[in-house]
Amino acid sequence: MTQLYLAYSHENAPLADQIAAQLTDIECLRHTDKNHDTGFFANVLQETEIPVVLLVTDNFIKNEVCMSGVLGMLLSLMRQSRILPVVANGVTITDGREVPVETHIDRVINAIQYMNFWQQKYLTLSDQYNHAEEEGRAALQERLQLIHSIADQTGEFISALRDADYMKWNDLAEAAFTDIYRKLNIPHATQHKETEPPAPAMPPPVASHTPEPEPAKITFPVAGPVLFKSAPPVLPAQPEEEAPPVPPGFMPENHLIYATSANEETLGDTGQYREQEIQQTISDAWGWIERGNRELGLSVLRLAAEQYPDNIQIKQAYEKAQETGIEVTEITDFEQEAHSYEAAGDSAFIDGDYLMAKYCWDRAGESNPNLSGIWRKLGLLTSDQLTGYNETSIAYLRKALLENPEDAPVIERLTRLGEHVPAAIPAPVDLAPLSTAEVVEPIIAPLVVDTNISMPVQEPTVEEQHKEPVAVAEETPVPYHPVPVPAIPAYPTRRQETVLITGATSGIGKATAMEFARHGYRLIITGRRAEKLYEVKDQITAAFHTEVLPLVFDVRDSQAVDYTLTNLPGDWKDIDILINNAGLAKGLSPIHEGNLEHWETMIDTNIKGLLYVSRIISQGMVKRRKGHIVNLSSSAGKETYANGNVYCATKFAVEALTRSMRVDLYQHNIRVSQVSPGHVEETEFAINRFDGDAQRARIYDDFQPLKASDVAEAIWFIASRPAHVNIQDVYMFGTQQASATVVDRSGRS
Repeated sequence: MTQLYLAYSHENAPLADQIAAQLTDIECLRHTDKNHDTGFFANVLQETEIPVVLLVTDNFIKNEVCMSGVLGMLLSLMRQSRILPVVANGVTITDGREVPVETHIDRVINAIQYMNFWQQKYLTLSDQYNHAEEEGRAALQERLQLIHSIADQTGEFISALRDADYMKWNDLAEAAFTDIYRKLNIPHATQHKETEPPAPAMPPPVASHTPEPEPAKITFPVAGPVLFKSAPPVLPAQPEEEAPPVPPGFMPENHLIYATSANEETLGDTGQYREQEIQQTISDAWGWIERGNRELGLSVLRLAAEQYPDNIQIKQAYEKAQETGIEVTEITDFEQEAHSYEAAGDSAFIDGDYLMAKYCWDRAGESNPNLSGIWRKLGLLTSDQLTGYNETSIAYLRKALLENPEDAPVIERLTRLGEHVPAAIPAPVDLAPLSTAEVVEPIIAPLVVDTNISMPVQEPTVEEQHKEPVAVAEETPVPYHPVPVPAIPAYPTRRQETVLITGATSGIGKATAMEFARHGYRLIITGRRAEKLYEVKDQITAAFHTEVLPLVFDVRDSQAVDYTLTNLPGDWKDIDILINNAGLAKGLSPIHEGNLEHWETMIDTNIKGLLYVSRIISQGMVKRRKGHIVNLSSSAGKETYANGNVYCATKFAVEALTRSMRVDLYQHNIRVSQVSPGHVEETEFAINRFDGDAQRARIYDDFQPLKASDVAEAIWFIASRPAHVNIQDVYMFGTQQASATVVDRSGRS
């Protein structure tokens, strides 16, 4: 018998019951948040070959377990044509009875409400995190990262649903669920029950207005993440800024900006729910205005006015919002809606919020695909300012090329991304002319953004490096734009690779993070001490203006490692270089006097921690056939010394693992290297070895050892070699050190 997964939030079990009752020739497997932990709900669906009916409701979109990892699962199953999303009404319990909660994803205003729901959860949890004691933060850290990831992907998830040929519950039920066979290519083994089509379990409330026609849907890459530009909040907590005053009568008293959706509040009937929804919409709009996206906030209110034309509160809110000083034109069609989102994207771009700019310009393109210059903006933005968007950039740029076949910056970006350019257009120097047909063929934009594609980039010559960037003239802004959009410079770009460094709170790990940031990489840094980790993050972003994702966990905790690294947000999963730096020495005693706790700590950190992290990260590298692992070993991994027994053993193990990993991974095009330094100052090695005894830790006073930055430069040298070069080991000492035990201690030279 054919099997089928029914995946849903547990509150919506009656919907699944109706489907199962009709599909008598199919074994329906129930898949809910109640029988799977966070992170596994989506993983199970993605890793099996069974078709899936995904019941998307208000309950589902607001459920942490259901939403964790759901975007990747949805895109993967869409690519395999084995998922059917069904949008249905959710439920809430009021006075002991179920009250239907409408679920809409058709309009941007609906997506914004769900995005704000998760943002509010994130902000609330962030506040708890920032004000918690050190021991309390560890408990909140994991959930904070989960909520951050969900909030980051909610808009993209809803956008993907809109492209997924989803069905509405009423349409599916009216056909007695037979569309499931057709949509998922399931043959009829036997005829389903000959019964009247069941009435929906939760009929939607009667609309108080004439339903709007659905906007035309276009196939285009889904929008990128929207809400956040960084990971969990910086420590220590900063004083909260006073919110701008709310105009009198604008919102009910004590109504919070970005308030939790009214669906969680006590609702007496459908009319009360609609009233709460209106208040939520007003709150959302004012929230956008406060964040600096005024045009987008006004757009939300104008859309709400279309949806509730007789509502006095929305009318008054819109009039109050206009008093913020923006002159606008009433939106009467999708063309004007597109202009509003384009203007909001322009403002976000000027502020450097490139993901928000992409989101707004995406919405503008959806509303009006013929909007002049919108695909050009998106193409230049994603190719110049965002990483992991190669396929998306190509789709945008090819559309822009159709609008203006002689756009030189567009041609340059396409060429650098490996695309052909027409022969009739002057190509950049040294580019062979190609036929027009190869470029002007019908464009089918990919639905799934493949962030694993890495195109070769020609490094600029010395002359090019010192050449001033050539500004690209933008189209003249339309009159209602609040500000003109600055030209996007036409400079050569390279893919910004991602480096993960463990033990980055101090010493060699911190120095290595600084070194890679200096060379333009973006960083994932990990450590046990949250406050120090975020201090490092702040120092890096202030000095080098690169993206940094701090992850607080202990490499000795296999479950924390597994959960954190398998739930990285967005394209942070695509790690190009792993630097296993976390390690330490504890104690300096002969074997018969060894401290068991010290032994366990060194073995768990230096060996097991390296294995836990390498196992997870190497899986992605194997899948992409690209990556480099650099292990930090030691001279103690090459020669033993008195009282160093277990520490030496762990570093000998690192050396053996490095060689073994190379044998295992070379066939997958992955490089494996190590660095083996002798004495290194500017680290916490000695103070840790002697359990905080500062006097005993003064082992470098009478000679000049290596510095942490020296080792960092060696790691950078290894990682920066051409792809066909794998340096197995760098064995290094300071000039006054000849071996692990031979050191000239006559003073610093």
